[in-house]
Amino acid sequence: MIADAHNDLLAELVHRRAEERPFERYWLPNLVAGGVGLQVCPLYADVEQGSERALAEGLAQTTAFRRAVAECPGRVAQVYTCADLDRLAVQWQHRLLHH
Repeated sequence: MIADAHNDLLAELVHRRAEERPFERYWLPNLVAGGVGLQVCPLYADVEQGSERALAEGLAQTTAFRRAVAECPGRVAQVYTCADLDRLAVQWQHRLLHH
């Protein structure tokens, strides 16, 4: 499984928040085409702009992440633990073998 952990995905989704299904339209096709099975979504907040602004940026990115997961059920899942990742890897491998 290819994992990608260096990106600005959430910042872009916040920027495109007024658009319809931005993750599915702009990011998901490229991730699938590249064989990425795990996308790490770091939060970035510029604390030098003040703690309130940093908190607002973090919350906006978290909201964008949750929206992407909700809009792509069956294709995108939030992983909390290693066991979640193992379970999803088995499910997705099973789907690949039966398509």
